[in-house]
Amino acid sequence: MFEDINQQGNGLLNGQLNLNDKEIGYMLDVYAQFGAGYDAKLNKTVDGIKTRKSLGEKLWEEMTLEDRKKEFFNKLKEDLEFTSKYVYDKNKINYFLDRASDPLDSMAGFYKILLVKLGATITEDGNVKVSKELRDILENNILKNKQVLDIVSPKNLNQSNKVNGDGAGLNLRLKLDLSV
Repeated sequence: MFEDINQQGNGLLNGQLNLNDKEIGYMLDVYAQFGAGYDAKLNKTVDGIKTRKSLGEKLWEEMTLEDRKKEFFNKLKEDLEFTSKYVYDKNKINYFLDRASDPLDSMAGFYKILLVKLGATITEDGNVKVSKELRDILENNILKNKQVLDIVSPKNLNQSNKVNGDGAGLNLRLKLDLSV
């Protein structure tokens, strides 16, 4: 999957990160395992089952695709709001790399895709690699004074919004923070 992303070149268009269904599916799979405790091989929630039930949440296997996307993107939005408040310019790439590399992070799929779309590469062993040149460009130009924050409306989570060469199913905006 990451080879497809690398061939697209820079994944940012006019400050928006465009994600296709395959990329969203990858992020959902990572979240399902580490955020919802779902075991795909067993097709059931095994970790956190008591927590989800005590919070009145459905088990992952009981949810529709729309429900799964809604939960994931709500959690992602919370995560990005935290990131926007507490991660500063010179720390962003290290923070993104740490999150993408953490094997237990429920948002690792998002951060891995974000870095690849920003120009990072995936090594044969699955690690994310950011060259020094790319790091300098990202920290000093592309990400400087910007925060990853806004997610577009929930209607874009509809499975019928397929991505083709001309459009995008879901967009994340890199929003300029004028207060910095």
